[in-house]
Amino acid sequence: MHQTEMDSCIDSIQSMLDTLRKQVTTVERLETRASEGSNRMEELEKRVASLKMENARLNEYVSTLEDRIRFMVETNVQKPCVSRATADIPDGVIFVAKSERDQSVTVSPDAVTSYKKTPFVLKTCSNDSCTISSAGKYIMSMPSSLNVVRLCWVGEGKPKRVVIVKKKNNDDATATLLEIAAWLRSQGISVLVEPDVFEELQSDLVETWNEEQAMRLGSIVDFVITLGGDGTLLFASTLFPLTMPPVVSFHMGSLGFLTPFSAGDYKGPLSSMIRGDVPLTVRSRLEYHIIRYDDHAEGKDAFLNMVSGSAEKPNLQILNDIVIDRGTSSSMVELNCYIDATHITTVHADGLIIATPTGSTAYSMSAGGSMVHPLTPGILMTPICPHTLSFRQMLFPDSTVLRIEVSMSSRCDASVSFDGQFKEALHRGDALIIQVSKYPVPSVSPDDSNINWFRSVREGLHWNKATSSLL
Repeated sequence: MHQTEMDSCIDSIQSMLDTLRKQVTTVERLETRASEGSNRMEELEKRVASLKMENARLNEYVSTLEDRIRFMVETNVQKPCVSRATADIPDGVIFVAKSERDQSVTVSPDAVTSYKKTPFVLKTCSNDSCTISSAGKYIMSMPSSLNVVRLCWVGEGKPKRVVIVKKKNNDDATATLLEIAAWLRSQGISVLVEPDVFEELQSDLVETWNEEQAMRLGSIVDFVITLGGDGTLLFASTLFPLTMPPVVSFHMGSLGFLTPFSAGDYKGPLSSMIRGDVPLTVRSRLEYHIIRYDDHAEGKDAFLNMVSGSAEKPNLQILNDIVIDRGTSSSMVELNCYIDATHITTVHADGLIIATPTGSTAYSMSAGGSMVHPLTPGILMTPICPHTLSFRQMLFPDSTVLRIEVSMSSRCDASVSFDGQFKEALHRGDALIIQVSKYPVPSVSPDDSNINWFRSVREGLHWNKATSSLL
């Protein structure tokens, strides 16, 4: 090749290299800008997220202040307990919302688009029926502690008849009953007592009921008063096999879990009850059926009926616990446990305690179970001295249907007691079907908060107190 041609070729290659260098420099500059933009985008996204969290916190704070102001205004002007026929109640604890604070979806670091979600409904079904929520796009939940239950008499109405249940063979309770009865009569309210107490008192201040009225006692009285300890309320619960009216429980001395008011100061709580707008603690009860081995076919139908919600009226309503144990035998009992017709385990133990949250602080706690707040929905199963150390208490949903069956291979029969008041024998092959009743005990509380229950735990059980502090 001629020298001139070679020089020309070299110049061309040099020119191409210069062009490539410029392109590389341009690409590097663009990459640097993109990296800086990406970092800035990340910083902006973090800042936006921080601002959203701060906004949510401020919204909650403002909402709390608004609720407090609204409560203070309503309290000062003394508005009626129920101001309109239909209250604004959400579809349920789990509900569907139509909007959410953040409706933007980040697709890529440098692109934000608004995505339109497809609306839907939630169908919530129980044994009896199904309810369908309103249409929305977001599933939310409401803590049950926010669902404060208060009793309000409708319109200008007020209670006209109450039942008073007192502690047996207690002179102080008898004297207090007569004093309260006289005060209630002065308020235009009639008082009913048990037939045997009516015979004991022989007073014009009280009335009683007959056998026919006893079957529907909950439909002829407006609320119940108990005078005594926790056992008095347990007994009062047995008087109402179906719906139970609200209960105002007075203790005669020491504070109990179920008796928050002092009998020496009865006028305050009862005056509030007569006016209405009082807080309630709705305590769940258990219902049961005993299925004998000889009636196996009938028992199978009864179990399926309880699962489907079509069972007939149960024998009793249990507020605290149902205890299945080995009775007088020295051998462990063998129990087959089923949940909703599915076998879950076979228990070798001295027994089982099936308790409500209210009953969690009774026998169940003594057997190593946890203390459960009465507003927690569920059924507790606590073993009594189990053969297997890994068998611990379990908490089931309140929709569960339990079946406890005495195994045919059990070394002994079993016995079952209900709230410590009634006892029956369970032979091999017999089964006990238990579920949460739809008839709770609405107990009047001193306030809307949970403080009363924790106060009972601290003062009644000396919870988390050192031994030296008890002396």
